[in-house]
Amino acid sequence: MEHVQGRIFRHNIITEVSPEERCALNVAVTETLAWLHSLDLNELALPGHDSREGYCKREILAWKELHEESCHMDIPSMNELSSWLLNNLPTTDEEPKLLHGDFRIPNVIFHPTEVGITSSK
Repeated sequence: MEHVQGRIFRHNIITEVSPEERCALNVAVTETLAWLHSLDLNELALPGHDSREGYCKREILAWKELHEESCHMDIPSMNELSSWLLNNLPTTDEEPKLLHGDFRIPNVIFHPTEVGITSSK
């Protein structure tokens, strides 16, 4: 990571710009997230990156454990949902993927004057 010039909006709903620019900024965020998810993790060779596989399964198991620890009663529909999710994992769940764990408007640096996201490239 390096320092880049740009605008940071502190809330998920961007109110500092016109509705047209807000729409364009949200499109830029969506396109950027889609681009990140399209990258081939094996080609990136990120130093120190743990390319563990089975992301969906890990997320569902973590969610299930949190639910079980916080719930004070049995909710059959939640048990059915977690079972269904675990039995219907994507076939590509064993492929390593690059995901941003906290991708949201306040964590994005937008271009200082244009509609778009700042890149250090």
